[in-house]
Amino acid sequence: MAEYQRAGQRATTLLDVVRRTPAARLRVPLADLGRHPLALLISGALVFDHHTHLRHDMALGLSPATPNSPPASSTPSTSSDGP
Repeated sequence: MAEYQRAGQRATTLLDVVRRTPAARLRVPLADLGRHPLALLISGALVFDHHTHLRHDMALGLSPATPNSPPASSTPSTSSDGP
């Protein structure tokens, strides 16, 4: 968790510095998805990274059910008894 917090702090500091300069509007390539403003890519990466860690790393350690998963009682029955 400490590593995640340090990385997040460094990234938000970088974003704050970039947003205050003309570099924020610098259009950089993103693979085959075209060119986008640097500030948008940094902020988008932060949001994606935060969501990914919350959804796939931290949520699993907090409870057995992940967000958006159906409760155990609502899963369909697989019995072979006919209607």
